[in-house]
Amino acid sequence: MIPFDPGWPVDFVPADVVADAIACLVENRASAGDFWISAGDKALRLDEGVAVVVEFARALGVSIDVPRYVPPDMFDRLIGPVFLDALPARIRRNVVRMREFFTTYLQSGQTKPSSLDQLVALGARPLPDQRQSLRNSVRYWAARNGYGQTQSDPGSLT
Repeated sequence: MIPFDPGWPVDFVPADVVADAIACLVENRASAGDFWISAGDKALRLDEGVAVVVEFARALGVSIDVPRYVPPDMFDRLIGPVFLDALPARIRRNVVRMREFFTTYLQSGQTKPSSLDQLVALGARPLPDQRQSLRNSVRYWAARNGYGQTQSDPGSLT
């Protein structure tokens, strides 16, 4: 169960793209204005990001169900007070921390502004496909946490 709106945008930019954008600004001696290094309107929706992760997990042979989305206020009023205390302390802390962080980050439901197209015109690297970037991040996490490749190579997911 995920206490978030599935349509909320999840804006992330790979670290190498951020570094390249900053280098581009320095090289072009940009000294005025605001530059937003975000995915902007190319950001995935939360449900799209979750679908990528579920697909990746299944390709690794991990049994995973697609989570159910519930409105955040329903979680706060009905689900959390009844079930949160029943969770093991470590999981409960993670749920509360995730809820606090992501609610603050995602709850506006608005797409963040982006200056990446403007920076690309100055020579910066363009934002790669968001689904593939997420797959790459999940693949890295999986390798670091001992999840091996199976007969269906998650690297080839499209």
